[in-house]
Amino acid sequence: MVDQPTIDRFKMIRFREARGLTQGQLALKAGVAQAHLSRLESGDRVDLKLSTLNKIARALGVRPQDLMPGLSEDDLPDFHMYISRKFADNPRLRRALIAAYEALESVREERGERVRGLDEEIERTRRKAEERKKQGEGPGEG
Repeated sequence: MVDQPTIDRFKMIRFREARGLTQGQLALKAGVAQAHLSRLESGDRVDLKLSTLNKIARALGVRPQDLMPGLSEDDLPDFHMYISRKFADNPRLRRALIAAYEALESVREERGERVRGLDEEIERTRRKAEERKKQGEGPGEG
């Protein structure tokens, strides 16, 4: 037997309001009854089918799991703020953790730049090959 999905009413409200939708507009967009949405948002215990959860998520432009209880990426604190508070009494460790995090971010950005550089090089090579083809040259000629 499959567990019945649950919805975090506060997340649903936050996503709906962030998109400037009323309950009625969301209900129309999702193809569900407004009364059902109202009960979900008020925290009333209602039967929620997976298909209804999927419809609401699709109408909000989020993944179904973003509406379910638990942490989502938006719920996580800013890393620097978290580390600063968590290790306020140990400035040496705090600085080391932040430096390590920034080093990882730097590597991630550098890797992204290299990938973009490779993409550009591939595109230049492709254009040159097309130009040669138009001029009637073979791939190894010229």
